[in-house]
Amino acid sequence: MVLGAPYEDLDPCDAAEEIVDDSYLELGMPMRTTNIARNVTHEIRSIRKVRSFPAGTFNFPTGYPQMTREELFQENIETVPSHQGQSITMEELIQMQDMIEKQVNDLHDRRQAHPFTDMLRKQEKMKMEEAAAAAEEKRKKEEKKARRMKQRAEKEAATAEESQDNDATSE
Repeated sequence: MVLGAPYEDLDPCDAAEEIVDDSYLELGMPMRTTNIARNVTHEIRSIRKVRSFPAGTFNFPTGYPQMTREELFQENIETVPSHQGQSITMEELIQMQDMIEKQVNDLHDRRQAHPFTDMLRKQEKMKMEEAAAAAEEKRKKEEKKARRMKQRAEKEAATAEESQDNDATSE
């Protein structure tokens, strides 16, 4: 089992619908969350609509560690102090929350290596490169236009000066 995919036999979208809090449906999804120390722990910076996913999008890479719900539950019982009959202080709770945050970030880093994420990143990079190339092309055209206008103005100034010289000589 993987965080974010708690129902092994369900489509990922159906699984997400199962775990979404009813308040999200009523109030909307929070765009930013903070921990007890008021540090931002999660922030949604953009939302992209995707109509369909390429085949294999939700497949895990070979060797990716996976757990069943039972294994995850057992691990939690063994590692979480509150399940071991211990009381914990607020400081320990913050440390534990930071540890969980680190694990989530590690998981996020592993997800960054997922083929679908790589594909999106490549598409975004290509769009940025295309935009940069278009901007460079536009800049070059504007420079060329400015040079032509300058040459035309210089030519007109030279013609006007020559015309004044001719007028002065004919008088």
